[in-house]
Amino acid sequence: ASWMHPDPRAAQTAFFHLMALTVLSVVVVSLVKTLSFFSRLVKCIRSHGVFPELDCKADEMAFLNAQQRDYLVSHGIRVMLADGPSSPFVTGLFRSSIVLPASFFSLPVTQQTLLVEHEITHIKRRDLVWLSLAEFTRCLLWFTPAVHLIKPKLDLAIEVECDHQVLGIFPDLSKEYGNALINVVKHTQQRPHPQAAFFINRQFSDLKQSMGATLLPIRCIYNEDRCFIESVGSGVWDCGV
Repeated sequence: ASWMHPDPRAAQTAFFHLMALTVLSVVVVSLVKTLSFFSRLVKCIRSHGVFPELDCKADEMAFLNAQQRDYLVSHGIRVMLADGPSSPFVTGLFRSSIVLPASFFSLPVTQQTLLVEHEITHIKRRDLVWLSLAEFTRCLLWFTPAVHLIKPKLDLAIEVECDHQVLGIFPDLSKEYGNALINVVKHTQQRPHPQAAFFINRQFSDLKQSMGATLLPIRCIYNEDRCFIESVGSGVWDCGV
């Protein structure tokens, strides 16, 4: 009977069909994820008109030091205001902009200066380009576990290195910089603005790890579903995350 002696060519054909279907499925999913990535990227680039632009020479921008103001003006970098809850962030691959939330202007002037320096450092290092390439790679190679493991570590490494460079410029303000990062966590209780979330820049876990790696002594105290960040000289803050 034929069922007792199966045709090896039929088995090979079925195997090749299965492999072809698997490859086709991977390609289709990769294509969909990549198109979604570019769609979000285009929306993010076009979102500049949503934010009102701030004048670097206005009184409310007095926290900018001379070097920061000169760099922003000479490189055509816009400073914009966002009304949603988020940390300051950089957007724009072709023309960079720094977006500041309304809560930013309630911070002490020194902390404002430090946080803006952090965003300027991102621009100087072209971090948005690297982060976008990493996100594109993750969409394209979504089926590779290593990509999903490396991406968060890359995000954190970029943030920590950026923090180190800021502290290299302001070595005597490490304590104030730690307080600034704590205030960012306090003011970002809700979901970040979509443009901030796209480029990301720092999630809560990254922010806490960044503070631990950059500014000591700072520690996170976890109690059930809440997080308390303790910093010497600034007390304990309930971040609620």
